[in-house]
Amino acid sequence: MVTVYEPHLFGVAEMLQPSRSHSLRAEVSCELLRIDHDLASRFFASITYGKR
Repeated sequence: MVTVYEPHLFGVAEMLQPSRSHSLRAEVSCELLRIDHDLASRFFASITYGKR
């Protein structure tokens, strides 16, 4: 999971994937999932600190 704004999306994909083997390219059909910051924060807090 990464925080990124639209103009930088493909640059982040290039950075995270070795050997240029990812399929996040305009000419390849792919699926991109989005999660809101508040939900992601609660999710990671529950994993890190446990549900209290």
